[in-house]
Amino acid sequence: MPVSRFARGLVGRLQRVSVPVGLTNEKALEQQVVLPEAERLVRRHPDVLLYVHPWGGTRKCAPACAVLPPGRAGRVHGCPTCWEVSKKQWASVGAFGTHHTFDLAAIDKSKQTLAVELKLSRPRNGRLPSGDIQRFLGQCALASAKHDVVVGYFVCQGDLDERWHKDTAAAMRWFRKHKIYLAFRYV
Repeated sequence: MPVSRFARGLVGRLQRVSVPVGLTNEKALEQQVVLPEAERLVRRHPDVLLYVHPWGGTRKCAPACAVLPPGRAGRVHGCPTCWEVSKKQWASVGAFGTHHTFDLAAIDKSKQTLAVELKLSRPRNGRLPSGDIQRFLGQCALASAKHDVVVGYFVCQGDLDERWHKDTAAAMRWFRKHKIYLAFRYV
């Protein structure tokens, strides 16, 4: 399954890539770290189409938008039309009276899908804010209800007290079992 190989490759890259210390928000994390790595990797996976936020951009695919693979030539990452169509047709999750859109999405020629969720957080007194980690893990869990594979990327800007990690390995196993691959970085 090409989207699974892409997901594993993306997690590996995100574990190794240099993360700028001065990031101030998730938009910057997506644009400066995650998207460049995903774009480099997708070139090696011609059967995977990547969908990303337009962030106000207006450039569109030419000669027309490619909703499903192949459609590589003229494809624009951040095309507002592709982003909207993907959200409406397959990339978002409507659950519990809410609508969830993820930071990046991908689909392969067999229509296997991937959602990528990002979070940037700063610890306080050696602990992450509970709301940040709960929201992040909840988004990843919701994504797995619809997507074949989920990548969660959490960047922590600061140090954590080791005593708050005693159950982390068990939680990571549970997420992997549900095809949710988490990458945590501490900068």
